[in-house]
Amino acid sequence: MGLGHRRETGMIPTVFAPLANLKAPPPDAPNVRCQWHQNHETITVRLVLDGQPLIPDVPAIPHRLRRELTLELYDYRRYGQRGYEGEGFPHDWCTGQDVVSYSIAEQGVWEGYETLTVLDVLDRGKRADLMLDLGAHIGWYSALATGYGVFTVEANEENNRLIERNITGRIRLSNDWLNTGPAWIDGDAPILPANAEPIHFAKIDLEGAEDHAIRMLSALFAARKINYCLMEVSPVFADYYPDLVAWVADQGYRIAQIPGKGWEHTPEYSDQPLETLRSYCEIPRDRLKEIVGSWRQENVLCALA
Repeated sequence: MGLGHRRETGMIPTVFAPLANLKAPPPDAPNVRCQWHQNHETITVRLVLDGQPLIPDVPAIPHRLRRELTLELYDYRRYGQRGYEGEGFPHDWCTGQDVVSYSIAEQGVWEGYETLTVLDVLDRGKRADLMLDLGAHIGWYSALATGYGVFTVEANEENNRLIERNITGRIRLSNDWLNTGPAWIDGDAPILPANAEPIHFAKIDLEGAEDHAIRMLSALFAARKINYCLMEVSPVFADYYPDLVAWVADQGYRIAQIPGKGWEHTPEYSDQPLETLRSYCEIPRDRLKEIVGSWRQENVLCALA
């Protein structure tokens, strides 16, 4: 998706506000919200991530990575089956029917392999480290980052309200939240300067605008100041992804494809996620563009070599 088709709104802790370089969107920016309902009803769900989630074909979460979460989700049962359907996606979809809320409530986890990977990544960091959550949705991954400093960016205003409720009290803040209002992901302006604090983990899921996020973080990638990055790779939206992922690899990062449900090495993954990912899922640099170009939509972990 080109620069003129992506708007993000951010809920930014004041500790990071001086570092942020997010511009106001132009007047013709699309309205990233549900076209079918003004507001959506929510439900509260309490989860314990410890052991096997309700869904059987994703990894069990070891006790050492245990999390207890209380999350506000959309009451997906009240809405139709639009979800990711509808002409004009992603701007013509029902927020309340989004699969994230359904998965958390009905399956006990969102993106089981990715969640376990992120828990292991966070466990290897320090509580003073920073996390970027670009495309945070309702804040699932930010909520996992207990004690971290978290910078979130999310396009939907209703989602931002849920993010604030879902992560307040769990992440490290120096002051109150500062709502920047609508902000623009601009690939030509760094989101953080090259001399910013190192970032332990970045998650990028922008439905086709990942190139802008990588460009905004390019100085930090080149300086090897991002330890891990979980990124959605969506050739279904654009053809730039093979070159984008290859560029990250060339900055000194290993690239591994996150497995799918029911993977044969899942028991090993449950015990040692990052080691198992490295053993079985890393993509050779000389085949990276070929493999990524064959995908429709996958998630990758970029780990500093």
